[in-house]
Amino acid sequence: MTSKPRTRTPSEPSYPRRDTVLVVDFGTSLTTATLLSGGVAKPVGDPVAGARSWPSSAHLGADGLTVGDLAEGYRSSTPLAFVAEFKRYLGSAEPIPHWGLDLTAAQVTSALLAAIRAEAQGKVHEPVDRLLITCPGDFKIGVPADRRWADLDAACRAAGFLDVEYLPEPVAAAYAPVAEGALPDDALVLVYDLGGGTFDAALVRIGPRRHDVLAATSIPFCGGADIDALLMEELRDVTGIGPDSGNGRVDALLKTTARDVKQRLSLTREDTVSVLPTLDDVVITRARLEELVTEWGKIKQTVEAAVGLCADAGINTLTDLEAILAVGGSSRIPLVEQHLSHLGRPIRRPIDIGTAVADGAVEWARRGTDRVLDVEQTLPTHIPLRWPLPPGRVTVSTWLAGPGDRLRKGDPILRVAVPGGALWDLRADRPGTLEAQHYREAAVVTAQDWLATMRPLRPGEDSENGASIMPRLWRTIAGTAVVAAVSGDERYVARADGKTVRLYDLEEWAVVGSATVGAPVVQIVFDRRGGLLIVTDTGVHGWDPEQGAAPKLIVKRDHPRVAVRPDGEVVAVSSRTEAQVVFLRGDSMEKIGESKSALGYSNVCQASLFSADGKTLIPASRQDNLTRQEPDTDGLPAVLWHTYATTAAFDGTGRFALFGDDAGQITMRSVETGQRTSVLSSVGAGVAAIACSPDSPVAAVGLRDGYVELRRVDDGVITLQPLVRRRVGVCGFLQFIDHGSMLVTGTAGSLSLWSLTDLVPAPARR
Repeated sequence: MTSKPRTRTPSEPSYPRRDTVLVVDFGTSLTTATLLSGGVAKPVGDPVAGARSWPSSAHLGADGLTVGDLAEGYRSSTPLAFVAEFKRYLGSAEPIPHWGLDLTAAQVTSALLAAIRAEAQGKVHEPVDRLLITCPGDFKIGVPADRRWADLDAACRAAGFLDVEYLPEPVAAAYAPVAEGALPDDALVLVYDLGGGTFDAALVRIGPRRHDVLAATSIPFCGGADIDALLMEELRDVTGIGPDSGNGRVDALLKTTARDVKQRLSLTREDTVSVLPTLDDVVITRARLEELVTEWGKIKQTVEAAVGLCADAGINTLTDLEAILAVGGSSRIPLVEQHLSHLGRPIRRPIDIGTAVADGAVEWARRGTDRVLDVEQTLPTHIPLRWPLPPGRVTVSTWLAGPGDRLRKGDPILRVAVPGGALWDLRADRPGTLEAQHYREAAVVTAQDWLATMRPLRPGEDSENGASIMPRLWRTIAGTAVVAAVSGDERYVARADGKTVRLYDLEEWAVVGSATVGAPVVQIVFDRRGGLLIVTDTGVHGWDPEQGAAPKLIVKRDHPRVAVRPDGEVVAVSSRTEAQVVFLRGDSMEKIGESKSALGYSNVCQASLFSADGKTLIPASRQDNLTRQEPDTDGLPAVLWHTYATTAAFDGTGRFALFGDDAGQITMRSVETGQRTSVLSSVGAGVAAIACSPDSPVAAVGLRDGYVELRRVDDGVITLQPLVRRRVGVCGFLQFIDHGSMLVTGTAGSLSLWSLTDLVPAPARR
């Protein structure tokens, strides 16, 4: 009887899930692999010795390239055809030095990964083509210009992996089980990783779902392999063994012996060593090893690098660090602990220090279910236009509106030819502006196709039709965001939570960087290049997220506030305790001028901002009379000294400034004269934040009773009745983006993005 072919039921996917992942800690001396399938972790050990880890070694013989323990068997017999520690040479297009093989590090790495993949494939039925591999913390993942990462990536692809994920080794180590118990959430940990070939240090903040690397540094060619080389020379001296005869066997024997002696001296104070049967045994003491390492000087350099990393990040090791996490096989050396103990923080160690990075990487892979995204709705500022077209062949005949055209409800946008030859006009269902056409004329379309994109009207654009704006919550991130800022290109938003600043991509709504300073953050400002000025009550720190370096103190001043001119050429630093502004050059932060009011002072203003044209500055000060002071130096702004205010903003025209205070009063003043043009004293609560739309006569006002109001501000006058009023929580930050069609709010509970494109009928006027 002929069997029928099996058909897939509707509930079955047509493609495999491919959620089996091979986790590899690629080390200089040893490489450890674990297969994670169906939530079960299966070690992938070297098939020759049966050990959990594979030696990072290779041998090129008559039968081709062998790796791991199989290659180790040739170390003493044919050492010139044997290579080890090749990870150090990733990034070099030249063959691995010191060996007679015409092989690059990328080629040997690929062979090792391919062998591990083949061994793992024997444990499961589904394809093993997804890889999670660790790499040093200073690798620039995803940046082809970093030839080390590019070589590693090429090796992974050449080994047959389709999906490759990279995990910095310090992050992986922070996920490893710790002997003294789990590290607490939100703890700041210094990871000290002294491995076989590279030293890595990183400041890592522990999180329940992800850990953030705040800063990292590395020292290449600094690890156990270098200590082995010191012991090799010591053994050569004390035994009288001469230089290698040229076949490499003596050096290979000394290398193996030195590695074994180093490991034993981590547990005992002296070791009796037999190098050759023809030579007398020799005794090597831990004290002698420590002398050699001290003379070498690299252990001291690693600790100095870790201390410098903390200092550059503004971290006090005694008060800010929870612990030092020591990982890497070479950190077992007692001399390392002696140096680290001088930092005065507890030294924590993973349960298995030699495989901490591998164990942590497995835990990271287990949490892969946290790293998923659901389908996202279309951006609220862009509405996809689809129409219920009839079945059959429908073609685009003529576009009746083009990008940038203003549309009213019912205006025709597109004419199509339907089956039977009739022409239909496709109309707008709301007012707005056509953003894009997605099909050319004569194209065949269906009811499922997105034919065009429309942007709804911004606040104030539809006043002739009697419509008002109803904010709609689009996205939100939990956490304190009273102190926040949006970049000039509106691509990023930064928020401060205590001493930590996190940077988010507004399109992806995901963290792309974080930094910590030594005091609570009171203000964040983006500079022209996309870097951040982070302000505390003791000074101003500069931070460039792209460089990955820690924030550095660039201005020391009590209670400062900062404003950056829109062109980025001038930075104004004022103070809540002085009536003086210092102007700095935007690129070098050199002083180029100052402005000091001669009037008395008594009240504190917390605002500091430039007008859109850069010609006027509102500083933070203790100035009690509002006056306009013209600049003494060409190219600097006029200063609008002002009365007590908790917040301020320039309106969209730049001709008027709005001030809000804790008494619940909003005042508008002329920028040119400083004269009051409008006062609103009935907002009902203290004013925490004000922002004005750049493209429409609308202001957002954050009140201390938890409400945000949208009010019309036109020609120096504030409307008595708000356009809309909505509770969002006490709001310390407000900013319009995307030409005023969206509003970013920061409260003590969340950072949120609101769409302002939903139009509702305005209430009837009485």
